[in-house]
Amino acid sequence: MRPNRLRKTLTLRGASQITAFDGTTWWRIDPFASGAAVGPVPEAELPDLQEESEFDGPLLTRGLPRSRFRYVGASVVTVGGRRVPVHSIHVTFPNGRETTVHLDAGSFLEVLRTQTRPVMGRETAMELTSSDYRDVQGLKVPHLLEIRITGMPSPIRIAVREMRLNVPMRADAFARPSRE
Repeated sequence: MRPNRLRKTLTLRGASQITAFDGTTWWRIDPFASGAAVGPVPEAELPDLQEESEFDGPLLTRGLPRSRFRYVGASVVTVGGRRVPVHSIHVTFPNGRETTVHLDAGSFLEVLRTQTRPVMGRETAMELTSSDYRDVQGLKVPHLLEIRITGMPSPIRIAVREMRLNVPMRADAFARPSRE
């Protein structure tokens, strides 16, 4: 919820992890690590979550106006086994983190993002691909995302079954529950 709230739920085998930001504090319910207790989000995860909360993507930086951009140039990248002509833009976030966004030269939709992020305490190269763009309320939105992390044998695949935009939400949906 704009301008600065995030709530995401990850459900795996019937258990749901909830991570949220109420505008002031990050909190989490993590049945995979801490049972049903409400606790803080680990400090090391906050930069990733802050980037993720900018759900418009790094090129539309509503909340990160001090990001710097540099046009890298036109090139060809391989995505999903096919060669795609792209325009690449290097982004440096205010916290010093960097990413390169590769836009399809014909549609200008993001097809690849390359970056280095901490994984289990080590800086690790990763590629994020976006594909299967579909029209959702007048916007082209990817419905297949893949995250390839150096050292992992296979990518993490996220297939979106349904996407709804501008769904009304109550502000209290982001509030930290009182149970500890």
